[in-house]
Amino acid sequence: MQGGPLSPDEYWVISPPALLHQPASTIVVAIDRDRNSQLAVKWVVDHLLSGASHIVLLHERTTSRRPPARRDTTR
Repeated sequence: MQGGPLSPDEYWVISPPALLHQPASTIVVAIDRDRNSQLAVKWVVDHLLSGASHIVLLHERTTSRRPPARRDTTR
């Protein structure tokens, strides 16, 4: 390495492309209001998440279980 452009081999040694700006892994955790969601996130952080990982929290919103209101079709 003498002040000129780097050869592909030299570039690889200095900054491997796989490590440049990409996480080693992406972990997705589905969460809701339940306490188990907190425990799931804590477990992922404690057991799976490393410094080069990303975590995505997917918040699931529960909808009403009532059937939709009926429309009056007699008009």
